[in-house]
Amino acid sequence: MPNLNISYKQFINGCIKATLMLAYMVVGYSIGFSQNYNEIQNNRDKITWLEQKIFDQQKEIDAFKAYVVKTENLEYQMNDLIKRITSLEALIKNRRQ
Repeated sequence: MPNLNISYKQFINGCIKATLMLAYMVVGYSIGFSQNYNEIQNNRDKITWLEQKIFDQQKEIDAFKAYVVKTENLEYQMNDLIKRITSLEALIKNRRQ
């Protein structure tokens, strides 16, 4: 049978060491938890900001698409007018001759 001849001072010293080790573990865990929570919150904020940025850019893309459609329509109208002017010029030349 092992000898358990431990003095009162050694017992108290061991309890203090165990308590300090437990306290360090609790503090480390709580710091890690709070850092993880802060990191999660920061990432949520970044995601929200990026979603807003995407929404704004999508609105700009939609406006640009509408502008492109208008421009294509104007180009078609200009080409049609050029054809009409050309045919009118040819008609005028033919009548003068």
